Amino acid sequence: MQKHLMTQEDYEKIKSRLSQLYADRDKNIVDIQDARGQGDLSENADYKSARERQAEIEKEIAELEDKIKYAEIIDDNINNGNLTKFVTVEYLTGLEPGEDKIYTFQVLTSIGANPLEDKISYESPLGKAILFAKEGEVKNFRTENGDRFEVKVLKIKDSK
Repeated sequence: MQKHLMTQEDYEKIKSRLSQLYADRDKNIVDIQDARGQGDLSENADYKSARERQAEIEKEIAELEDKIKYAEIIDDNINNGNLTKFVTVEYLTGLEPGEDKIYTFQVLTSIGANPLEDKISYESPLGKAILFAKEGEVKNFRTENGDRFEVKVLKIKDSK
């Protein structure tokens, strides 16, 4: 089985989310029972909605339980890499003219990643490229859709 690398903070977030999901599941089971009491299930929108919600809850519970089961807690500096550090890069190639070329990313586990907040997973193409990079190094990477980029690591620091 594949290990799920995560920080202690990530692990605690998952455990907290699981607790919430267990409570949601219990409440939703009551909703299903109430909807069953409304009569004909074939035309019962409340019943159908509650069953769909139950499937969503069970799916997320299974995914999170798997992450917990195969969790490997890492410290914030994985193998002296840049995990949880802020890495400023300059895009040398791959961007459209006029786009910003300098970005600062926080490299995190996949659990903590949120690209909209410039928090990238060390498992992403850019994350893999810069995880063990040193300041001044130029790294190449290719995205899942085949786009090629070249970045220069300008700065690595513990906080923005």
